[in-house]
Amino acid sequence: MNKEKWDSLESSRKANMILQRWQDLKLQREPFLNHWQQVSKFVAPYSGRFNIHEHNQKRDQRFILDAHATHALNILASGMMSGASSPARPWFKITPVDDELLNDYEVTTWCDEVQKKLLKIFQQSNTYNSLHQLYRELALFGTGVDIIYNDPINVIQHHLLSAGEYCVETNAVGDVDTMYRNFELTTVQAVKFFGYKNLPPEIQRAYDHGDLGVYWEFIHAIEPRIDRDYNANDNKNMPWGSYYIAVSSSALIQESGFEYFPCVVPRWDIMGIDAYGVSPSMQHLPDIKQLQQETLRKAELIEIYTKPPIQVPSSARQNPISLGAGAINFVQSTGADQSIKPIVQSVGDLNAIRQDIAEIKQSIDKAFFVDLFMMIQQTAGDRRTTVEIYALQQEQMLALGPVMERMQNECLGRLVEIGYRKLLESNQLPEMPASLQGNPITIEYTSVLAQSQKSVDINAVDRLVSALSASAQIMPEVLDRIDPDGYVDEYRDRLGVAPKLLRSKEEADQIRQQRAQAQQMQQQQQEEMIAAQNDLTYQQAQKTGAEASLAMQSLDALGGDSGL
Repeated sequence: MNKEKWDSLESSRKANMILQRWQDLKLQREPFLNHWQQVSKFVAPYSGRFNIHEHNQKRDQRFILDAHATHALNILASGMMSGASSPARPWFKITPVDDELLNDYEVTTWCDEVQKKLLKIFQQSNTYNSLHQLYRELALFGTGVDIIYNDPINVIQHHLLSAGEYCVETNAVGDVDTMYRNFELTTVQAVKFFGYKNLPPEIQRAYDHGDLGVYWEFIHAIEPRIDRDYNANDNKNMPWGSYYIAVSSSALIQESGFEYFPCVVPRWDIMGIDAYGVSPSMQHLPDIKQLQQETLRKAELIEIYTKPPIQVPSSARQNPISLGAGAINFVQSTGADQSIKPIVQSVGDLNAIRQDIAEIKQSIDKAFFVDLFMMIQQTAGDRRTTVEIYALQQEQMLALGPVMERMQNECLGRLVEIGYRKLLESNQLPEMPASLQGNPITIEYTSVLAQSQKSVDINAVDRLVSALSASAQIMPEVLDRIDPDGYVDEYRDRLGVAPKLLRSKEEADQIRQQRAQAQQMQQQQQEEMIAAQNDLTYQQAQKTGAEASLAMQSLDALGGDSGL
């Protein structure tokens, strides 16, 4: 659609086109929506929003007889939060793409200041609360949607959506660039959010009549603008369009835009070209259902064992029978066997079903990476060494590695990028060094999970240095191959240490030069002291020789006088 045609459309026509687009996106989402409802039903009934018209809907927990999957889900969400984006430590750093600038002290200092500003706005906003819930949505439904708005105090404000209230779509390269969401507001909320004059007549009348608690349905659409005027600077010609539609009246009540896609939409795993991801909960839903079924069967077996069905003589129908402990019952004997006893002697193997439940729970734990995040607790009684535990963690990281790569690209990287743009828009970034202007910068992740991927390289460096140090005992010349500055820079880079903790290479060279001059002066002083000592020794030797010669002359003279 060209720009002239879109601009010429009436507001109601635009609204109808967006509503039709919403219906098309819901049809594409339908197969995943069924899976989401099943996951919510058997794992987390308080997650997901599948009917926006039920504002105080009751959550049904009767399908969860064993909450082991829910517990594993919480461990995975908490582990991802503390391992990938912990608020207690820096989990990323800003670095220049050009490796030659890594040794520029002004550049590294500027990158460090930008990193600290970003971490500060993440800390003071609701970023970390939203991230934890976002990880949980990912592990549950495979897709998470977080809209990031401007905030006059905290710079950014997150609005996290739950499965069932949004639809997304990707572009030609598979990146999510379109988001539609469905929500409801009361009359008073709509007036506060949109303004009285921007609302359709029916909502205005409801407000005028005092019907402030009536709910109204809205659609919010964010998608790329293809038919925009690239020379215009108004928000209706920005790269991404933002539209709010009142569903009841099919009215476009607000149109604006964004310079960039303001949503963070990570996906756990992608199957083909699907816009929605696949989660561990969705992939292992059969195991979770089987766990609930077998838990029910175990409870039935235990109840039968503890309160078995019994048979009694028909003659006892006229007399009450007590099955309490120590009770005495009197019955008439009309046959050979008149005892009170269970109808069945064997009701099933309880140990077998317990063993199968334990195996199912172990399979669920592996699906949610419980072994990785609870490694110390899982191996507490195995008497494993630290090296063995570390090796097990590395093995688990191999399975989580692809997921972490996607999280960094679609979630954490987008979050840092949007935060950087917000700082740039509010003029809160420090002045960029001249050497960095025109050069791109990138994000490097330094979280616990990211560092564990790099630790293999650090161990290789340590082994190399240890081997060279041992070889230097018999071949000292091997140490000439080690570059001290390269060693320090590599370690700092791998561990994500702030550059301010280390001096620049220029300062280090200056200190080395001063040390060499001091050593040279000290050596010169020592040489002068040795020369002076040698002169003194020589002078003393000459004096001693002269005294000895004088003594001999005196002795010769004494011998001549005595006639010897």
